[in-house]
Amino acid sequence: NPTTANPTTANPTTANPTPPPTTLPPTPTGEALVATFDTNLGVPLCSAVGISCESGVLLNGKASNREPNPPNTLDSCPDGVDGNWHSDGSLDKIMVSAAVEGELLQAGGLT
Repeated sequence: NPTTANPTTANPTTANPTPPPTTLPPTPTGEALVATFDTNLGVPLCSAVGISCESGVLLNGKASNREPNPPNTLDSCPDGVDGNWHSDGSLDKIMVSAAVEGELLQAGGLT
């Protein structure tokens, strides 16, 4: 029973409060970062906070040729079989930068 209430007491007490988080948020570095492959998510991830984060070589290629760790997607939409790498349109790298030059990336920074 997480809450103990006494009918004669106006303020109930919490018997088992939620513990503090065990994983601390990343420490800001103020640097341009290059992602590493996150095996849990299955995608490139910058594990710190900086002024930018880029995928490096992790998205270069297709699953059918040279892309490391395919499909590099959070959903169920892997690379298709059509198209030729660098002959047809291709995406080799993604970079995300802070909305204001020199500031750190932050959630909801663009409105």
